[in-house]
Amino acid sequence: MTDKNRPQRPQSDWFLPAILASGSLDASFGAVRVDLEKKRELILALEHSLCEKKGGASDRISVLIRRAKELEETLSFRMGMLSPDRPGAWFRIHMNQGSGIFSGQVLSEPIFCPFPEEKAMSVRYSLKKFYREGIRGEIPFFQGGSCLWLRLLDLNATWYEIDRLQGAHMGTLSLMSICATPPGFAASHALARFLDNVMPYHQKARDLLDACHEHLAEASEKFFMQERGQGFRFDSFSEPESKTPPRRQASLPRSPKDQSSLRIFNFTSYPDRATLKERYRELAKCWHPDRPTGCEEKFQKLHLAYKHLLQQIAKDA
Repeated sequence: MTDKNRPQRPQSDWFLPAILASGSLDASFGAVRVDLEKKRELILALEHSLCEKKGGASDRISVLIRRAKELEETLSFRMGMLSPDRPGAWFRIHMNQGSGIFSGQVLSEPIFCPFPEEKAMSVRYSLKKFYREGIRGEIPFFQGGSCLWLRLLDLNATWYEIDRLQGAHMGTLSLMSICATPPGFAASHALARFLDNVMPYHQKARDLLDACHEHLAEASEKFFMQERGQGFRFDSFSEPESKTPPRRQASLPRSPKDQSSLRIFNFTSYPDRATLKERYRELAKCWHPDRPTGCEEKFQKLHLAYKHLLQQIAKDA
């Protein structure tokens, strides 16, 4: 049978709204224009949700699945080693990045970023709320760190960004909803086939994230309940709040050495001792020679600058 004689699949006529519209000729053309604008908007919304970047080889869902699998493997490997009665371990970096079969395969971030003792239940509530709502919010952690919980919340928010189709005519449409039932104005056998291919991967990403959350939330709940009953023992990873009034800020740096030391820490004036110590720990984690991002020269300069600033701060105390 030739292509000419092959039965053709019926196609929706894009000009049909003009025939069906009642009223003036303007209304007929307007009906077509609105219908075409809806189609265009849907395509742009799908492109915005699914494409990782212009000209990139990866789509957002594939990247999300890869990152979610990485997190799932990390949690499966590490969570069994943690115990609620050893709270410090939940805030320490996992030193797995050297040689060995797990090198580069298990994420090194701690489970939690450090937070003040009195904020424990607020942290617990925020983690639950932000995951449920699929948003990135302000967790009462100390600033400047990363952890597995923040990674999960970021991946979860990314999934919702992919799922929410944005546009004036989109309303409450989501990728999940149009995969199940495409809107009438977008009736297309080809689009339906395309969405049939997308749907399993979008659902797989959702399932991976929910599995990660279930694993992480269950273990974290035991941690919070244990520490709520016994009181937090965070001396090894958080700065106690000072009970004394803050000291008067020192004057501007007095010497080139002062200025260069402050630049290393990205300060413009002398910080207090606790702030300097916290910034030192953050930078030391990045530049320590044993870390993948480490640099012996930078680490030595950091250490010398830290000692110098401690001396200057002591003079001004």
